Amino acid sequence: MNEQEEIFSQKHKSLLNIATWAKYLASLALVVYIILALSIVFQKQAQFQQMQAMTGSFQGSLSYWESVKQDPFFYLVDIGLDMISVLLSGFFYFVVLKGISLGLNMIVETDINHRDKENQAGANLHKKIYSRFDVKETEELLRIWVANNRVEWSDVAFDVLEEILKKRINELPPQNAPILENHGDDLNTNLEEWEVKLLDDDNQPELYDTVEVLELKDNINKVAKAVVVVNIVVGIFSLQFVPGMFFGAFPRMEQMSGFLLNIFTTTLVVGINIAVTYFSLKALVHTLRILMEMEFNSRKAKS
Repeated sequence: MNEQEEIFSQKHKSLLNIATWAKYLASLALVVYIILALSIVFQKQAQFQQMQAMTGSFQGSLSYWESVKQDPFFYLVDIGLDMISVLLSGFFYFVVLKGISLGLNMIVETDINHRDKENQAGANLHKKIYSRFDVKETEELLRIWVANNRVEWSDVAFDVLEEILKKRINELPPQNAPILENHGDDLNTNLEEWEVKLLDDDNQPELYDTVEVLELKDNINKVAKAVVVVNIVVGIFSLQFVPGMFFGAFPRMEQMSGFLLNIFTTTLVVGINIAVTYFSLKALVHTLRILMEMEFNSRKAKS
């Protein structure tokens, strides 16, 4: 047990706890922002009614939904862009928190691998896997047990998993049919050579799922591209005279200076938003890639 504690320290447990919280917060953030996006319609309706009350035009005027029916294009674009912007924010927080969670797991895995090489040159694999599984939540261990993925986890890992679960619960749930082959062919077609090498390696990590990291990396790239498109579209429709142009109300000559200034300031703001968000996401992708390669290179062959 002392040997396990030397490898797996309290610092590792603290990092894994943070990683677990980040994983749960990622899902929570996504759910919250989906709810916020769905509430946009009610927020718009409340703003419409508040504006009517402030201008004293409530009586005898059109209701919100009657206004929508009269000018559906304007309202649909207005509501749609706001909903997409909120959803995109939710996906941004989701992938960032998910990336932090997986990144911390990879850091712990890498450090443990280095400690193994330095301090446990013929160490017992059973003890190593036990120390890593023992800090995981019972619910997560049960998911691994039921999935019975023999590609992702070794037979020794399942022996250890069974041992730990029997200490925590009275009866083990039945397992699915064992997964003996990697069915990620669709994923493999979009992978680089080093990523395929990671997936094909028999010595898979214990604290994170390689496929999950690669899928997250792909999703982050998609969110980064969506950030560019959505910010540009929102920026265009936020220009002072653009909504009126759809109804033939073009700016007059004496208004052109204000229109050009509005274009300049909007372009500047949109450009800064795109740069900060896009390059932050790309930096996260490259960080995950570096951490995954470092962890891979730190592994020792399993006996």
